Amino acid sequence: MLNEGSLLKQSQSSLPVQVLIFFNWHFLGFFFFINLGLFTYKSAKYYYPSTYLGWDIAIDFLYLIVESTRLLLASKANKTSSVSAMTASMMLGIPILVAHSYYITLQTYVLRVDVVINAIAFILVGLEMIVCGLTLSQIFLASRKF
Repeated sequence: MLNEGSLLKQSQSSLPVQVLIFFNWHFLGFFFFINLGLFTYKSAKYYYPSTYLGWDIAIDFLYLIVESTRLLLASKANKTSSVSAMTASMMLGIPILVAHSYYITLQTYVLRVDVVINAIAFILVGLEMIVCGLTLSQIFLASRKF
């Protein structure tokens, strides 16, 4: 039973955001290990300067850290309707998109597999950022008092 004075807070969380986060978590592991395998293949098959290989692997590990942080923030923000966490998650999405554009165009060797998995990741992160932006506006408008 509800008291006369009690208010129910309607949840502002978004199922599409949570579904995209779920699939992106699984894709993150796949992407990271495929990328490490591709770096191993490229260094064995082609002449890959060791300094460039070191930087590419370092960028891959940095990508793993930033993307997992972004996904944790987005999931937390979606579940708790937190504007600040959702904004931080969207801001961390920008370097992730830059990393995918680097992997597609600026690597020492770009294989078709690189183009395909990075295009999929670019679309996935882009969709997630669009839906997070819509959810952020919904949360912000719901928190305002008119």
